[in-house]
Amino acid sequence: EGLASALKEVFGNRVLIQRCRAHKLRNVLEKVPERDRESLKAEIQRAWASDAKQAKRMLLLTAANLERRYPAAASSLREGLAETLTCNELGLLHDCALTRFLVTTNPLESLYARHTNDSRRVCRWRNGDMLLRWTGTSLAMAEASFTAIEDKAALRRLETALNKHFRRLGAAA
Repeated sequence: EGLASALKEVFGNRVLIQRCRAHKLRNVLEKVPERDRESLKAEIQRAWASDAKQAKRMLLLTAANLERRYPAAASSLREGLAETLTCNELGLLHDCALTRFLVTTNPLESLYARHTNDSRRVCRWRNGDMLLRWTGTSLAMAEASFTAIEDKAALRRLETALNKHFRRLGAAA
């Protein structure tokens, strides 16, 4: 949430946030009994695999159905719902590598873990410059392990969708 807040503060309404679906799913499922988790998981994943309008409709219906028996799960599903559908809103294919990359925080978490490992022996950070140097070095070292998105068509679709989004924002201003 801190990262999202900082991005919104800097970029305003131009920023698009895609919430991590794995974390959203885990948060919702932990609020229902074990016996209901698999069917609920499948229902939510089916929704995420749909186009944006259908996905939102399906997820709101799921939340409404959960409301009576599991209100905490319904509330968790509704919270930040639109931000779990950003890739759907952009029209990205749900089953491509790019979308799978964008709908999870795994790349960020992996990067954080790498930086933590690289800087674990530092006992005392002398100043902000030292912190920036270590962070920059850590990121440069991590770059070698990054997985490239090879699907050029998916990247072009993302570029087209983002350009369209920014044009709409410009027209509305």
